[in-house]
Parts: sequence; C-alpha cells; structure tokens
Amino acid sequence: MKLKALCQSAFYIHIILSIKLPVSQQNMRNIRLKHAAQLLSSTDIPVNQISLQVGCQTPRYFSQCFKAMFGLTPSEYRNGK
Repeated sequence: MKLKALCQSAFYIHIILSIKLPVSQQNMRNIRLKHAAQLLSSTDIPVNQISLQVGCQTPRYFSQCFKAMFGLTPSEYRNGK
C-alpha cells in the first residue's frame, strides 16, 4: 500500500469513527471518573496514584472533578461518607 493511500485510509477511518462514536471531553472525563470510583472502592491504591492512572494532570484537579461528579472528595468516597 502506498504511503499516500495509507494516510488517506487512516484519515477516513478517523472521520468515520468520529462520526459514529462521538466522545466529548465531558464524556471521557465521566468515564475516567467512574473508573476512578471503582478503583477507590476496590483497591488501596493511593488517591494521587489513581488520579494519574485515570489521566488527570494533578491530584487537585482530579479531586475537584470527582467532587463535582459524585458530591464527595475521593477520600470521602473511599471511606463511605
């Protein structure tokens, strides 16, 4: 396959997937936060490591987003408050 054809194929695949599977930043953040909630309730991994595992830049930003979604800080969520 020629390089030009390969690039065009990748471009068209990207276009088709973005039309068929629209994932906004908000949806992606919700998916990551739900995964973090699962990790918080089922493991003893420290909160700061979970924040990095789910793709947050800083633990502070992670905590802010988590509290906005669940109404609790990650530590409160883990402790069942």
